[in-house]
Amino acid sequence: MRFDTPDTEAAALENGVGIADASWLGKLEFKGRLAALEAVTIEEGKTWNLARGHRFIACDPMSSSAVIESIERQGAERENENPAGTGCIHVIDVTSTFAGILLAGPHSRDVLQRLTAPDVSDSTFANGACLSAKVAGLHARIVRDDLDETLAYWLFVGTEYAAYAWEAIMHAGRQFGIMPVGIDAVQRVRGGD
Repeated sequence: MRFDTPDTEAAALENGVGIADASWLGKLEFKGRLAALEAVTIEEGKTWNLARGHRFIACDPMSSSAVIESIERQGAERENENPAGTGCIHVIDVTSTFAGILLAGPHSRDVLQRLTAPDVSDSTFANGACLSAKVAGLHARIVRDDLDETLAYWLFVGTEYAAYAWEAIMHAGRQFGIMPVGIDAVQRVRGGD
């Protein structure tokens, strides 16, 4: 794999399609009663609903412990307010379970649609949506979380299948000029955050 300059990579993200390793992200799941989950606020990271009573978080790996402590504290506070079991929340660190791959750019949807059956168009899979589906035959979590104005999908697959997923995405994106990109290019497209 060969990287280019951050400017060239950012241009690929803005005008074509880029792929980046996002395995470095901390990944957490938390489950509990819906009322308890709705009361939880997450200061760091992104949170998506996987199913009723089941959420997924991607965050800076250095803040994973603090996020876990915050969720558990909020669940305990909720439990103390109403001891009927409504505050019970379970948090699991799944960072080592899932590899992360970012697929971004105007043609990212074209590439992803070649690899998965669900419709990932704007009308059915809006920004902020999350689903579990097969991607290149692998069980994956697909998250739509745009980089400001740039279309972006975050794919989370089992770590043991990360290399295969990467190669399948590269193959599907070849006709769209897919390019590996680094974190500098992603941050430039996202506006420096």
